[in-house]
Amino acid sequence: MQMTRRRALTTVAAAAVWIYAALVLAWWLGRWAWGDKYWLLAVLSSFPAWLFLPLPLILGLAILSRRRMVWAVASVPMFLWLALFGWRFLPPTRQAEVTGAELCVMAFNLLHTNEDVGSIVAAIREANPDLIALAELKPDIDAALAAQLGSVYPYRTLEILSGARFGTGIYSRWPLEPLGSLQTGLGLRSATADIDTPMARVRFVAFHPRATLVSGRSLSEIAGNVQEAFRGREAQVAAVCRYLDQWGDRPVILAGDFNLTEFSDAYRCLAQRLRDGYREAGWGYGHTWPSGQSHQPPFSLAPRLPGLTRIDYVFYSRHWRAMDATVHNRPTGSDHRPVVATLRWVASGE
Repeated sequence: MQMTRRRALTTVAAAAVWIYAALVLAWWLGRWAWGDKYWLLAVLSSFPAWLFLPLPLILGLAILSRRRMVWAVASVPMFLWLALFGWRFLPPTRQAEVTGAELCVMAFNLLHTNEDVGSIVAAIREANPDLIALAELKPDIDAALAAQLGSVYPYRTLEILSGARFGTGIYSRWPLEPLGSLQTGLGLRSATADIDTPMARVRFVAFHPRATLVSGRSLSEIAGNVQEAFRGREAQVAAVCRYLDQWGDRPVILAGDFNLTEFSDAYRCLAQRLRDGYREAGWGYGHTWPSGQSHQPPFSLAPRLPGLTRIDYVFYSRHWRAMDATVHNRPTGSDHRPVVATLRWVASGE
């Protein structure tokens, strides 16, 4: 009887390992074959690290099964995690040989319902960036921030789409020439400016494309809305990529809440042209959303959430190297954690 129970337990453990490994492998293969073409794949790729959350349990079940084949199957998701995420937990490599002036860039979605100006100011002062890309910035919050930070960031611009209550802003230590928002005809929230940094004249873009809102009365309606959001955001990012191509080989920084992960099709468009500061110089997952409780269903149903995904970025052209990148975890009243990247100028652009 005891032998029968043990055999049944090992069989169940082996089955769980096989099923989990098959699902993770299917996601990975599907991502490479179809990208964000299908809404379920797109959603799974929005929270990639969490697909591997059961992995320690799966490895334990593989041990319980006492079967070499099951161990071999369990190693598939384990090696996938190592390839996709494991290297991010290695000690960061400092590029000591890279010399040049540095600038610090912050990307910060304030959340349009956030009135906690004191916490926002404290987070900015703690990070002490030179340039800031602000998303969901309202005129009254802009005025309140300017009253407290105006001496540090005397050069500012705010762009708000027609009919909107909030917009996208740029704060700078150095003189800037506002260039308005990027004209795409796609309702893209953005602010652009040429900034006279000590290194060079830099085109700085604060970027906030369309978000994915999970809403609908049926699964098919939810799927349709998610699909529409992904297609709309991809179109916005593609329009920005065309701008990047037109601008040629000039210093560019693109920062903000991108509402996409590095496993999305839209990310590939940007990564072919610019470098991701946190991916180059950060440590760990770097999840920036949500910070505490999200205001977006279904995540708003949970009273407290850890960071689930990385959607806030500092991208930069080949003229810099990222020396450091961090996600700030202090409470700010926002559902996003600001990301800060320190970039060192490389005169040769190599």
